[in-house]
Amino acid sequence: MAQFANILFFMCDSMDGRAMGCMDHPAASTPNLDRLASRGTIFRRAYCNSPQCCPSRSSMWSGQYVHRVEAWNNIKGLTAQQPTVRDVLADSGYETRVFGKQHYRSSAQPAPRGITAWIRAAGIEQPQDKYAPAAELLETDTKHTNMRDWTDVDAAIAWLQENGRDRTRPFFLTVSVRAPHPQFRTSSYWLSQIYPQLIDIPPIDTNMHPVMRYMSVTKNAYHDYSDDQVRAIRQYYLAMVAEVDAMLASVLATLDEVGVSDQTHVVFASDHGEMGMEHRQHLKNAMYEPSTRVPLIVAGPGLRRGAVNDGLVSLIDLAPTFLDFAGLQHSHELDGHSLVPACRGEQTERPGWVFSEYHSNFANTGIFMLRKGDWKYIAYPGYESQLFNVDADPWEHDNQIRSNASVAVEMADLLRSICDINSVDARAKAYDRACFRQWRNSVDIDEYQEVMTRRHRGDWGVQQDALIEAWLRAA
Repeated sequence: MAQFANILFFMCDSMDGRAMGCMDHPAASTPNLDRLASRGTIFRRAYCNSPQCCPSRSSMWSGQYVHRVEAWNNIKGLTAQQPTVRDVLADSGYETRVFGKQHYRSSAQPAPRGITAWIRAAGIEQPQDKYAPAAELLETDTKHTNMRDWTDVDAAIAWLQENGRDRTRPFFLTVSVRAPHPQFRTSSYWLSQIYPQLIDIPPIDTNMHPVMRYMSVTKNAYHDYSDDQVRAIRQYYLAMVAEVDAMLASVLATLDEVGVSDQTHVVFASDHGEMGMEHRQHLKNAMYEPSTRVPLIVAGPGLRRGAVNDGLVSLIDLAPTFLDFAGLQHSHELDGHSLVPACRGEQTERPGWVFSEYHSNFANTGIFMLRKGDWKYIAYPGYESQLFNVDADPWEHDNQIRSNASVAVEMADLLRSICDINSVDARAKAYDRACFRQWRNSVDIDEYQEVMTRRHRGDWGVQQDALIEAWLRAA
């Protein structure tokens, strides 16, 4: 072990990286995240590498892009044979402990959970088995509304209290909560901390991309919502973020209590964001800012305090960052770049762009995103691409793919240097077809009909079966 450095990685699920006071969000209530940012570096332009739980976490823990590890969807993640940075740290002498949600390994029983992801390219444009977005006030008036998360947080606290002091080897502690993953549920305690008059209402996207329209429909979100309904959903979401802030505070207070704060690096991040009714969507899955932007704060001994970094970074940078904290060499297999030099105020060479991809349900084709400077380029195999100047157009409504053709060509060329998007898309779709065929051949007609009906909100018949057969024949 080259040096003694504990690591606390606090991760949440579905948090828009802009939803913090330290990101100048006018309605957010995140005093503890703001305090952590004042102790370290906040990366204001951080992105996930896939806007869905399992692919994002698989990429983050492996340090490799989704298409390299073939973590295509929420049931196809890393295999048991694919190592993670946590495995490397354990082998090097760290005591690794995990409390809470993980979701980066492949599911042992993928069917029928994987069906809507497998048949996405069949183009069945109807709601899947998801609730329509709506705000729900819980009857309890308590600080503890996400009980599974608080149970995991309490377990992590108990472990630190028993094992944090007088250590002979460092720990790598992961606390991974499920909030603020919707549904949009909270109690009056947290809701009272968010002022609705400070919440902005996203403008209606009057020129929806066809893949985004498909996504909105399949999410059961393609409905008319009043401003008051949208405001309530966004207020409840921010209330859930406020509860995550309190969970983090409990763990950080325990580091102080056991006397190891000055020996512990702290990283806070989320696996992806939440659409929050922008572009008529909830959940994640799209490549727009609320879905792909994530919070990222890094603090600890030997690092700058109160630093703000506006460089483009992504979750794939965490694996080499954790290895740097441990004084370990990076593998040439890693696709990311350590954040430690930036956290120390040192010059560092970075590519100047970030990349994300998506191959799962709610999208009838693959989606690839490249952010460089102010520009974001989104490619959809089989459909026209999009180009946005994110700083000038934060709602991402002004598609400049035709009006700014020279930038579009430059971004397309850069994306092509990262991966062959058509080849990657074909690989993912071939996996989809193979999985679906295998499952369909394993069940009788009654079970097939029952599952397909249940996975599509009770609407399955001859028309949908015809789309399935046409999709299979097109292979």
